[in-house]
Amino acid sequence: MSGWAKYSDKETSLSMSDKKTKFDYETEAFEAAFKDKHRLRIAIYGTGRMTATLLERLKGFCIVGLLDRDRAMLGKEMYGVKVIGREEAEKDADIIVINTSETYWNTIYKRIQDWKIPIYFRNGICASKAFPHVNKNNPYWEKSCEELEKERRA
Repeated sequence: MSGWAKYSDKETSLSMSDKKTKFDYETEAFEAAFKDKHRLRIAIYGTGRMTATLLERLKGFCIVGLLDRDRAMLGKEMYGVKVIGREEAEKDADIIVINTSETYWNTIYKRIQDWKIPIYFRNGICASKAFPHVNKNNPYWEKSCEELEKERRA
């Protein structure tokens, strides 16, 4: 046997379902970041790979719509969820989660910063706290995400 220990296939092989993927870790991170918000109605900003794999694995959250800058996507269904616009999001969702690569967070946030709904990044950080300098003259930004959530539920 020349120094190599012999193991049975049963001991050394793991099935693919036993191995965690990058996508599993992304989903677990989302669930941990929003565990206290799982009962809220969530609109997800982003219709790419990260959202596709998140929605495939996510359990126990109320996703009411997807958001995308491409107006041609409005009304279409992706991954079993309808792509909605600003008006629908402000009416039907309690929060927006930007679920994209961090590289795009600032750009997307600037695009939707004036929406009357709390916005979070996929890591759970409230966007208005991450970018406190944006649009300070608007009284909306003087409120915390928690205050905005309470107003939306009222």
